Amino acid sequence: MKWASGGEEVQWHQDIQFWPHTNYSPLTIGLYMDDVDDEMGPMGVLPGSHKGKIYDLYGDDGQWAGALNARDSEQLPLEDVVWLKGPKGSVTIHNCRMLHGSMTNNSARSRPLLLHSYASADALIMADSVVTGVKFTDEIIRGSRAKWIRTTSSNNFVRKFDAGYDTIRHDEGIGRGVGVQQ
Repeated sequence: MKWASGGEEVQWHQDIQFWPHTNYSPLTIGLYMDDVDDEMGPMGVLPGSHKGKIYDLYGDDGQWAGALNARDSEQLPLEDVVWLKGPKGSVTIHNCRMLHGSMTNNSARSRPLLLHSYASADALIMADSVVTGVKFTDEIIRGSRAKWIRTTSSNNFVRKFDAGYDTIRHDEGIGRGVGVQQ
């Protein structure tokens, strides 16, 4: 939910650093529960960014920031951003590597958004993440469990989430997470 009258900006980020998997199959599907227009701070995506680099979402101080630093953000071709507006019932789908964020909600209406994430059966979660312990996390919704794990990921930004989770602001007291090398 992005609250009315000042619901916070969500800075540019990729989702794979929040729930690192062995490959890049995870998708997030969003359902707009109400009409979404420019004033409500819709989500914006940078087309093609899912084929680019994996960004470090730690701040210059080495602490988890959950967003690109200012240097990386300034390099983004923001003129190419697509703002995902639409009527109630509209669906958004983005890959775990897609750069995305949203502006402040300046309207008098809240922006409810239902989010679900899915990954292929051969994608395993690599470490503690925001989905660790969440009901249905490893549920197979179609097909069967994979015999082999597909490893296309070289994600070195795994962090521990045992002290909490916040996508917008810095998590106090949490140091750099466990690094994973391939």
